[in-house]
Amino acid sequence: MKTLNVLKYLTYSLVLGGLVVPQAHSAVGLCPTFPTDTVVPLTDINPDGPIKLEPDVLRDYIVSNNIGSMKAFLDILPDHMNRNFALMEKTGTPGLASLMFPRIVMFGSDGKFMINVPTDPADPDYERLDVAYMEEETGFWEFSQFDFTTSPATLNKNPAFCQDCHGSPARPFWQQYLNWPGVFGDQDPDEFLPELLEPRHASRMNQLAAGLGNPDRFQNLTWWHNGYQSGQAQFSAKHAYAFTMSIMNMEIARSVTEGLYRRLRNDPRWKKFDMNCSFPCIAMKKNALLPEIKKNGFVN
Repeated sequence: MKTLNVLKYLTYSLVLGGLVVPQAHSAVGLCPTFPTDTVVPLTDINPDGPIKLEPDVLRDYIVSNNIGSMKAFLDILPDHMNRNFALMEKTGTPGLASLMFPRIVMFGSDGKFMINVPTDPADPDYERLDVAYMEEETGFWEFSQFDFTTSPATLNKNPAFCQDCHGSPARPFWQQYLNWPGVFGDQDPDEFLPELLEPRHASRMNQLAAGLGNPDRFQNLTWWHNGYQSGQAQFSAKHAYAFTMSIMNMEIARSVTEGLYRRLRNDPRWKKFDMNCSFPCIAMKKNALLPEIKKNGFVN
């Protein structure tokens, strides 16, 4: 637990651009004394609700409950998926994305289960849902696609067209902090800084929040209660720290770090690099450890 939290903390530090001192709480060191011992109190540490967000579990639920469309699938998603999302005006996937029909990338409460939702009815993949899932036992990522054009819907696990881009072993693609090409709030070459919404993005988000969008795709999203303004960041509902893109970067970085940690621990060579020591020890030795870890084939 201590090692995992140290790795998470190092990742947050790298994402934010430097090491910072964690806020104090009742725990000793980096580990909380109990699950809800956080700076912002948590009332529920299992936010998924009645359905566990795992591809195989969802496939069985879809079949047993006769869910025959992506709209019906989106209707069963828990609250934390509908309020943690980014909108894509441009996409590197084969599907369509635009200002009027942005793709919705939902990353949930922890970045372990993410979906890429097409919203343009003209998209050939309009009824196909791309899913990225970090398998908690192995630490490996699974990229799959739910196909709602079949009856019942089918789950295509780790198809070749996913691995062509995401590699093998597969991993998520997301840019570093303040560099999100194609996302609402991206780094366009104009006067608006990264993470700040440009006029067209703010305007379209307000339209979507008002119901002026595809009702089969945007119907369940939870929007920021004060609306969206040009020159301000996108904010996520029900967050004390509400900067959407920063949250997304941290959650994806955290889940990728956890996946790497679990892959390391499952490898018989792990004992050679067991970093079960204090945070200062890790901070001082991380530059020496990472080349050794790479050399021994733990990561690419």
